[in-house]
Amino acid sequence: MSRRRRLTIAAALQLYIADRAAIVAAPERLHQTTRQLVPVLGKYLIDRRLTHRVRTYIESRRQDGVQNPTIRRELVTLRAAIRLAWREGHISAAPI
Repeated sequence: MSRRRRLTIAAALQLYIADRAAIVAAPERLHQTTRQLVPVLGKYLIDRRLTHRVRTYIESRRQDGVQNPTIRRELVTLRAAIRLAWREGHISAAPI
């Protein structure tokens, strides 16, 4: 299998949902979480600039009045999606 070096966050989240939806207790929660991430971060490639974009996302969510546990759940999902993409060879390194 050839290794892709460039993958968007939206594509990584789709891979994660496809991988996890059948085995998690509440797959609708995965969809709910990614609905918040994709509009803001989905178009970006997974690269070294991701950290700055995630910090901006966190501040935006806080300004919208979202509580820290919700933001943490979204970030855990994002990190898991990126790590899955890395383990499956879709990206060469996981930046977070």
